[in-house]
Amino acid sequence: MLLNFFLIFIVIYLFYYFTIVRRKEKKQSIELKYIIKIYKLDYTKLNAKYISNIIAFSTSFLIALVTSFVNLEKNILRQLILILIILVPSIFIMYHIIGKIYQKRM
Repeated sequence: MLLNFFLIFIVIYLFYYFTIVRRKEKKQSIELKYIIKIYKLDYTKLNAKYISNIIAFSTSFLIALVTSFVNLEKNILRQLILILIILVPSIFIMYHIIGKIYQKRM
């Protein structure tokens, strides 16, 4: 189970890293746009690469954690339902925490 967690985490983090963090264009990711808009952050004062890296790390951690626990369930339909019920709110909670931290820093 622990090996499964680390493999999922590394694969998802590397995917996020190469597709979002190391982007050559200065285009904002959907997650970053969400955090900036909801918490009224100033994009010019943010270190975009750093916050994108934090978002990638936290999202990868949550996805790996949830999928590791959900894999204990044998029924595929229940796995999908559990992933939706657990993952979506936990990602929004994590983005809330990140947004509040950056809101206090500004």
